[in-house]
Amino acid sequence: MAVKLVVEREREIRAFVPKEYWLIPAVFSSDSNSDYSRQWAEFLASKGSGNQPTVDEQNQWLAEHKAFKAEIYKVGEKKFEAACKTKQSKFSRP
Repeated sequence: MAVKLVVEREREIRAFVPKEYWLIPAVFSSDSNSDYSRQWAEFLASKGSGNQPTVDEQNQWLAEHKAFKAEIYKVGEKKFEAACKTKQSKFSRP
């Protein structure tokens, strides 16, 4: 029985086809006079050595700055898919 489970699992692993996906992180705030992108990046890097703040710590920071984070999933009725696969760029505020 155990061998059967191992064989089935190995078949599932070999049949797995990874799908490419893009995560576009963003922090939004109702305070139009503040740009929190730099502060958010510094906060995420504040733990050092590759560790990130916990979800609770992130939520606390966002609440203190009256901000929220979001992930693009759909645009209109279509699932969002990145069309341009270039290096990360910085966008300036108008």
